Amino acid sequence: MRFGLLVVFTLVPVITWAKPKVAVAPLAGDSKGKVAAAVTKVAEDDHEVVGPDDVTSAMKKLDLAGDLDRKAVKKLRVKLEADFVVIGKVEKNDDDKTLELEVYGKGKKRKKLQVTFKNEKATKFKKELARELASAIRIVGEDTEPDDDDDDKPKPDPPEDKPDPDKRDRPDKPDRVAKRDDDGEKTKRDDDDGEGKIKKRRARDEDDDDGPGVKRKRHPVTQVGIRITAGPTIGRRTLTYDSTSAMPPRRVGTLTPGARLEAEIYPFAIDKLQKGIGGLGIHAEAEKALFLKIRVPNTGGREAPINQQAFAAGVRYRIPFGDSTFAFGIDYVRRQYIADRSGLAVRTDLDMPDVDYSAFAPAIAGRFGVNRNAAVFVDAKGLLVMSTGQIQRPDSYGSASVISFEAAAGLDYALATSYGIRLGLDFWQAGFSFNAPQGSMAATRSVSGATDRVITATLALAVTY
Repeated sequence: MRFGLLVVFTLVPVITWAKPKVAVAPLAGDSKGKVAAAVTKVAEDDHEVVGPDDVTSAMKKLDLAGDLDRKAVKKLRVKLEADFVVIGKVEKNDDDKTLELEVYGKGKKRKKLQVTFKNEKATKFKKELARELASAIRIVGEDTEPDDDDDDKPKPDPPEDKPDPDKRDRPDKPDRVAKRDDDGEKTKRDDDDGEGKIKKRRARDEDDDDGPGVKRKRHPVTQVGIRITAGPTIGRRTLTYDSTSAMPPRRVGTLTPGARLEAEIYPFAIDKLQKGIGGLGIHAEAEKALFLKIRVPNTGGREAPINQQAFAAGVRYRIPFGDSTFAFGIDYVRRQYIADRSGLAVRTDLDMPDVDYSAFAPAIAGRFGVNRNAAVFVDAKGLLVMSTGQIQRPDSYGSASVISFEAAAGLDYALATSYGIRLGLDFWQAGFSFNAPQGSMAATRSVSGATDRVITATLALAVTY
């Protein structure tokens, strides 16, 4: 009884929240498949969608081509186990295009709709298409009168072949009987080679990937083709020293607002998630502190403006798995913290070295789907520092070995089909171990090392496609 109740309470939510299944067939006159991709994208908001690639594969297996009549659509719907099938065409006029669709369901009723547009990516077109398609599916879905043909009826099992009594005791001609191997998969005896070998016959999913496209429905947060995020930041930067001097260098600490812009683009995976070249993309980000000034001691309250900014750009290769993705690549990175000393009577009044980092940074990034609207992201970079600016000049702290890395984590949440928010926390650090050459500030001020650290919190608006 307890087991039965457990099954009931487990299955009821699944049945309650199951979405209708819609199959979108390739559209006549849509040579590049962009309009069909737009229809698929719109239908995904409220339905489980079988895309044009899967429908094409099913049509080949059913030997269907050209214009589909009612009976052909019915066969296709049964093959795909779909609730609705959408077929249609795209016609080009002088300046506009016209999309004509027909929606078929399980009943006799079908519904036609027509949308005129100029660009399949336009928001106006998508909104009108979503409204018309939802209305057509609702109307067709209300028709409960079944079709006359019996394609939906289960086919009777074929009669079992009765074994030939004369062959039961003849080991040289064994019957072809279905068996199961150790892993539970079907096998059969093949007599064509005359040796009676057992060959494994594995049941394959009809929707297996036959081409370069990943057939699985992509996650709307982790597996988008384009993501652009922009928003405000609040950042804390510190520069501290390891010194045995009685008067060590002054510790630097600032807290300031800023702005951040980040873009991630996979140009070959915009219309559909793909393997191979579809995983190749680019990544770029820029961040700048705003209104940052530092008060200079012993100058009567004078302040020096600070230019604190960071930039990175590089390539990525993304691998999807389940509702998540893993990506790796390399970036070119710049990060600056430079004071404007032009307003000071003596430039050395500000006891703080400027830094201007440049580095190549191998990077890894994970996007892990929590549900259909949310995902956790984790990024990490190891910086191969090439230069650090003034801090390592002979008249400053001199040469040093530098170890630097960066890490970020946060949450992405989809508010609508193409919009969301991002909450993120970034940590960046560079650690210096000075060689303390003769005459350098590291030697004269007994400084053996320094740590430059920036922690930034971000709240950003995300636009995806």
